[in-house]
Order: sequence, then C-alpha cells, then structure tokens
Amino acid sequence: MTSGLANGGGAGAGKVSLRLQYYVVLAGVAVVVVVACLKYTPAAAVAAVGYGFWGGGGPQHQQGEAASGVAVAGSAAVAAAAATTTSSGSSAPPARSPVVIFNFGDSNSDTGGMAAAMGLNIALPEGRTYFRRPTGRLSDGRLVIDFICESLNTPHLSPYMKALGSDFSNGVNFAIGGSTATPGGSSFSLDVQLHQFIFFRTRSIELINQGVRTPIDRDGFRNAIYTIDIGQNDLSAYLHLPL
Repeated sequence: MTSGLANGGGAGAGKVSLRLQYYVVLAGVAVVVVVACLKYTPAAAVAAVGYGFWGGGGPQHQQGEAASGVAVAGSAAVAAAAATTTSSGSSAPPARSPVVIFNFGDSNSDTGGMAAAMGLNIALPEGRTYFRRPTGRLSDGRLVIDFICESLNTPHLSPYMKALGSDFSNGVNFAIGGSTATPGGSSFSLDVQLHQFIFFRTRSIELINQGVRTPIDRDGFRNAIYTIDIGQNDLSAYLHLPL
C-alpha cells in the first residue's frame, strides 16, 4: 500500500512518483515564466531606454482600451507633475533625486497601484506595523522595494496609477497586485506595465523638448535602476492546472 501511494497509486511499479510529478511540473512552469520574461521584456525595455530616446518621441505601440485609458491617466500625471514643478519657481527649481528607480511586478512590490486602479478602499490591519495607516500595499508593513529605496536614501516609490499625492521625481512603481509575466494572464501583465513605462518616458521627453521641467530628466531615465519582481501568479496558475 505504501509503495503504491508513493508511486501515484495503482500498481506502483509503472507509475511516476507524485513528488517527481510535482517537481517536473514546477520546473516546466519555471521554464515557461523565464522564457516569457526573456521574450517580452528585452524588446520593450530596449525600445523604452534606447530607441528614439534623444528624439522627439518613441515607437508607436498598439494597446487596448484599458491600456489607452491608463496612458491618458499617466499623461495627466506627468503633465500635472511638470506643471507643479514649473510653477514652483524657475529661479531655484527643486533638486531632482540622485537615484531614480522604475519597478515592475505584482503584489510583492505593489505600493498602492491595484488599490488606485480598482478603487479599492483597503482598511487596517494593512499598513499597521510601519505606516500606521493603509497605504494600498497588500501587506501590514513595508515591501522589499521599500527597503531598497530606503537603502539608497530615496523616498518610497509612488504608484503609476495613483493620481493624487504622487511624486515621480525618484521614479515610478508600475507593479500591480495579481499581475503575471505572461501576456493576457491579467489586466496589468508585464507587457502592459512596460507599455505604461514607454508612454511615461515618451511623454516626459516630449515635455522636455518643449522646455518644460519634468520630474525625471533624460539622465534620470538613462541612469535609472530598473527592477522586476514578477512570476509567482504564473507559477500558481500553472500548478493548479490538471495533470
């Protein structure tokens, strides 16, 4: 009986053990996630950082209605931040952050993006152990990305989707809880987040070319730290598929 169970039931001798099946599936899912990241991340990232960077615009990307709406919101955020910076006085403009971080991911590094995008009113105990108030994080305290920012002496990142109270001078957090590395697996999968970044950068460069002071300048985009923490939702989804 023990032998039969260890080998997946039945006769046992001709069966593959459940433990081995689990590791095979896990390895397969890991390969899928890695391949998806390699397939979809480099092209968009290279396009965002390199192509048309010093020109008046970037490559055109076709997106759906949801992505277009997000882009409009991002445009308003960039323009509002730029206008606020300009109106503060041209004689002594505030210094930009020496460290700029652009983060992409899921709930592991979501600092309030999903709550802002979905209009969620997340209440305590979320945020109670550090912020003493809800911040939109799916955690009762800080996330790894928060500790990274603190270690670099820069403020916590503002979510791209947060319209009020955001400060993009030290970077932007595009991470949204529930996101996947594979396209179509969620509303804000990695490719959508990359398109959001491309739009944000392109719009910023357009404003810079018009002489408007933006939260992040050309050097900020060029020398920024780009972090990605995503893939757990892909693994979870594949592990729940029938064998």
